[in-house]
Amino acid sequence: MVLSGLMAAVMSNVDSMLLASAMVVARNIFADLFGYSSDRTLLTISRLSILAIGCTAIAVAMAKPDIIYWLILAFEVLFALLFISLTLGLYWTSRDSRGKVQHQL
Repeated sequence: MVLSGLMAAVMSNVDSMLLASAMVVARNIFADLFGYSSDRTLLTISRLSILAIGCTAIAVAMAKPDIIYWLILAFEVLFALLFISLTLGLYWTSRDSRGKVQHQL
């Protein structure tokens, strides 16, 4: 019973992460590169990106199944991306949010 509750929570989180990633690909990448697209096209792109992201995640998980390794790697990448923005944001007098966003991209 406890294991089924745990699996339900994991599947719910993974579902939300896949949907959020797909919408970022469809709206922020595809729509910005090719201009405005119809809702039908964005839906198709988001469905294809869910398939691609899911297959990539499965392939990466099968290549190195150590979950602690991936967790540490994710935090290291996040820290490396945000360190400069956070540090300069604290001490730089002329703060510009546009520059911080460009740095993180």
